[in-house]
Amino acid sequence: LVVATNCFTLASDEPRVSVTVKGDGQSCVVQDRSTTCSALPSLLAQDLAISRGAVVSVASVGCGEAAAARARSVANTLKAAGFRNVVVVGFLSEPSTNCAP
Repeated sequence: LVVATNCFTLASDEPRVSVTVKGDGQSCVVQDRSTTCSALPSLLAQDLAISRGAVVSVASVGCGEAAAARARSVANTLKAAGFRNVVVVGFLSEPSTNCAP
């Protein structure tokens, strides 16, 4: 089951970027570049020249509520930095496995 929050129309001309939150909740990967999640807004805006209007999807490694909470935390950091189109994508369960709550 895939859950997306803060859904909006993705049919815009704004660029799209995907962020993966690692299992520790402190490390993030975007466009094959690793960084601390706290430094992510700066990396996106300054180093990668991603506009604050870009569609940013945030997903965490793993599944279950813990993974979703990590993704929401990073999404909130991005929103606080002015990114307007942030979508959290999470998997409540992986196929044929059970997630720890």
